[in-house]
Amino acid sequence: MGAENAYVGWVPNVRSHLSFSLIASARHIEAFTRAYSDRPKQPAQRLVVVYQERISHDLPWSARGIRKDRPDLVHQWVLEGRTRSTRLPVLGSSEIEKDAVDGCWLATEPDRQGMLLGRVHVLPHQEDADARHRQTAAISAIRSLIDRPSSIVRDASAADRTDRELDELVASLAQELRECNNRVEVEFALMRTGELRLWYSTETTPALDADRLFQIAEQAYFFIKDAVHDHTHHDPSSDQITPLTRVKQDRRESGHGNEIAWRRETLWSLSREIERLQRKNGLISLRQSLGVIAYAEAFQNYLMGHERDETMPTRFRPATGVHDYDFKHLKDSVKASIDVASAKQSQRVQMILAGGGTFISMASLATSLVNGHNGVARAWEEPRSHYVGLEVPEGLLRFLVSNPLLAGALAAIALLVAVSYVLADGEGGLFNPFQRVISQHARAASVSLGKTDLAAYWWDVGFHVLCVLASFVLVALLVLGIWSI
Repeated sequence: MGAENAYVGWVPNVRSHLSFSLIASARHIEAFTRAYSDRPKQPAQRLVVVYQERISHDLPWSARGIRKDRPDLVHQWVLEGRTRSTRLPVLGSSEIEKDAVDGCWLATEPDRQGMLLGRVHVLPHQEDADARHRQTAAISAIRSLIDRPSSIVRDASAADRTDRELDELVASLAQELRECNNRVEVEFALMRTGELRLWYSTETTPALDADRLFQIAEQAYFFIKDAVHDHTHHDPSSDQITPLTRVKQDRRESGHGNEIAWRRETLWSLSREIERLQRKNGLISLRQSLGVIAYAEAFQNYLMGHERDETMPTRFRPATGVHDYDFKHLKDSVKASIDVASAKQSQRVQMILAGGGTFISMASLATSLVNGHNGVARAWEEPRSHYVGLEVPEGLLRFLVSNPLLAGALAAIALLVAVSYVLADGEGGLFNPFQRVISQHARAASVSLGKTDLAAYWWDVGFHVLCVLASFVLVALLVLGIWSI
C-alpha cells in the first residue's frame, strides 16, 4: 500500500466472497487453478494462472480486422497468483480492539485463503520480427502449460508429486515470460470481498510517466475483472462501472484519505451508473439497474463501514467519514418504472399485432370485393374499363404472385422487425449482436457529415434505414437463391 505507483479498485460481486477456484470458468479465457496439498505445517494455497488476448480499442471493427491492420492494439495478458491467508473485519460485530496509542480497531478473523497475491504480465506487440517470433512461441508454450495440468490429479497419496508439478509449472511459466521483450509487470492483491490492490514494484517499474503507468494498471484492472466476475448486469465490452483510484501519497487528511477516497469513488460510480440506466428508461436498462443496485448494496454493506490502516493493512478502524445511500427506496422506484414500462411495451406489441392482423383482414376483404365485382362484370361481358383494380403496380403484383415464399418472407421480416424492436427496447431488433457496430458507424457518419444537430440526426437515422434496406435485399437474394436451386 505504500508503493509510489499504487492503485485500488473493486471487482463487483454481490456475495463479497469471491471463489478463486471458479476464476474464468464462465468466460472465454484460458485459465488453470488447482489447490496445493493441505498439510498441517504448510499454509493452504491455490495456484491460479490465466491467459487472455485483449484488444484495446473502441473502433467498430472486427477482431480479425484489428489483428491485421492495427496489431499494436493487440496485447497478451498473463496472470499468475497464489492464495494467501489474510485477516478480515468481523462485520456486524460490536467487538472493538483498543490500543492505548492508536485508538480503537475492529475485531478481525483469519481467512486461510482470503487473498490472491501475484502478478499481471502485459506482453505488447513486438515490432521486431525475431522478438515477435519468440513472443509467439512463448505464448504458445504458456497456453500449453495451462492446458497440460489436466494430468495433475488431486490425490492425497501423491501430494508431494502434485505440489512439485505445480512448482515446475510456475518455473516454466517464468522462463517463457522472460523470452518476451518490453514486458510490463503489475503486482496485485485481490481479496475475497472484491477489494483489489495494484502496484508497481520498485525493481520492475517501467520508465514511463505517471499517466501511462495508470493506463496500464487500469487495463490490468479490467483484465482481472474480466477473469473474475461474469458481467451479469452490464455489457462485457464496457466494464467501467467501478473505477480504479490512484493512491496519493500526500492524501492523508482526516475524512479524505486514500482509504475513504476510493470507497467514495466506487460508490459514486455505481450510483452514477444506476442513474444512467434509469434515464434510458428501457426495460433492459431498468432491469440492469436493479443488478447494479445489488452491487452497490453489497459494496456498502461489506466495505463502506470500515477502512484499512495505511501503515498496517491488516488492521481496520470504523469508517466515520462516509455516509450511506438509501438504496431501498431507489429499488422500489425502479421496480415501479419496470411495471410501467412493461405495461407500455405490452400495449405496443398488442397494437402492432392488431395492426398487422387488421391490415391482412382488410387486404383480404378488399381482394374478395374486387374479385367479386370483376367476376360479375366478366359474366355480363362488360367492357374492360368497368373492371376494378387494387391500384397495385402490375409488375410488383405479378412478382409477388409469382414468388409467394418471398412475399411471405418479406412480410414475416417486417413484422419481426417491428415486434423485436419493441421487445428489445430498440437495442437489438433485427440486427441484435451487430447493433452496437452499426450504431458506432452511424454515429461516426453523423458526426463527420452532419453540420448541424438536425443534419447529424437525419444522417444517423438514414444510416440505420439503409442497413434495414440492405438486410431486406440480402434476405430476398438468399430466398431467391434457395428457391432457384
